[in-house]
Amino acid sequence: MQFSNFITLALECFMIAVIIVIIVASFYRYICKHVLKKDSLNKCQSLKYILLAIYLIVVFIATLFFRESASYGVSFQFFSSYRYAWNNFSISEWRYIILNILMFVPIGFLVPLVSVKMRRFYKTTLFSLLFTLLIETSQLISHRGIFEADDILNNLVGGMIGYGLFTLFHYFYSYIIKTDKKPTWKVLVAQIPLIVTIFVFISIFVVYDQQELGNLKENYNQIIDMSDVSLSLLNELDEDESNDYVYIIRTFNQEECSEIVQTIFDNFDLTLDTIEEGEDSYIYTSLDNQIITINSDGTYQYGILSDESSSTLTSSNIKALLSRLGISLPEELTFSYENNMYSMFIDMVSCGNYILNGTIEVQMNNNQISYIEYDVVSFDTYKEVSIISAASAYQMINDGYFITDYIDYLPKEMNIKYLGIRYHEDTKGYYQPVYTFQILEDDEVIGAIYIPAMA
Repeated sequence: MQFSNFITLALECFMIAVIIVIIVASFYRYICKHVLKKDSLNKCQSLKYILLAIYLIVVFIATLFFRESASYGVSFQFFSSYRYAWNNFSISEWRYIILNILMFVPIGFLVPLVSVKMRRFYKTTLFSLLFTLLIETSQLISHRGIFEADDILNNLVGGMIGYGLFTLFHYFYSYIIKTDKKPTWKVLVAQIPLIVTIFVFISIFVVYDQQELGNLKENYNQIIDMSDVSLSLLNELDEDESNDYVYIIRTFNQEECSEIVQTIFDNFDLTLDTIEEGEDSYIYTSLDNQIITINSDGTYQYGILSDESSSTLTSSNIKALLSRLGISLPEELTFSYENNMYSMFIDMVSCGNYILNGTIEVQMNNNQISYIEYDVVSFDTYKEVSIISAASAYQMINDGYFITDYIDYLPKEMNIKYLGIRYHEDTKGYYQPVYTFQILEDDEVIGAIYIPAMA
């Protein structure tokens, strides 16, 4: 959720909560005055109760009624959300966890502020636990979220931090008005949850910043229960550990991009007019306003799609035409023709000192290229790494150490077909080796499982 959306949601929930509290407070005051014949709370105490009530209602509405119906269930595995945020390392994922903690900080502060009887750590923590259990249970029943152990943990930590901040506030307030205050050591002990939380998050970001490679989203977040699932392996697997490579996308500077574009312009008898630098790209314009935008990874697009059909050419014909544009293609590629478009698919194929991966789409007009979309990137070898065996990767599936994002459902009988190693981008832009398995049910492919290969 973007911060602006979060603020908008908070304001909407706040307005609803204020209306509810005004109605309830007015009714309470009427009952006290005309039915019970006794005075209501004083203004200061009433304000405290109102603040607490508004905040509790805001939290409850935001976490329940402003969420669309989504996946639901129960997850008792602690730190699965942290593993997910670590594997997908992005600000948005960590922000979700941090907001879950911050959401309960005001509760931990307001509860002891409202009630003197609640000015014990265990009482405020128990209140935070009961309230978060109410939220999680409501989400589960209404199918608007998962009853998740991590949410409960984060909310409890937030409540503890809030209580610590209250003790700090009360300590200085008591010092100002010269009343009895808690011993200093108790106030300092109450700050431990805040100190530990700050230390943990700083450590996470420092460790990530210092590590050489990024993280892979294909790493498991929580262990899947495979006790009722029967696995069948359809092909043999190598049981020996070996070495493979980590790759990085080759980047092109302006001089190299100009050489690529100049070859294309020469082939089409175009004269270069202007060069503009864009964001991670260069824009080349010819005298007759033909434009090529080439990205720093070497991908580009030229020409305008046409509705005119052309005679079907062979892959050899297309390769010959592309070679005139300076495009050398490996032998190992998949060639297809559909809807007047020739498509070539290259899957991590070695080509000299680098590896090619991606697609090229070409449209012809009178046996001449009228449109080309070159979406192939070159990979340079970054380093050699040790990898686990394919058999070990399969064992991880058997033990439930994988994610199910790529599968619509988990069948009771899973036929596993090993496809080999693919290379997936990590969170720092490197391409790491990943074992790829197909999942088949009744000879139909229903999904894939990826197991990171690095040992």
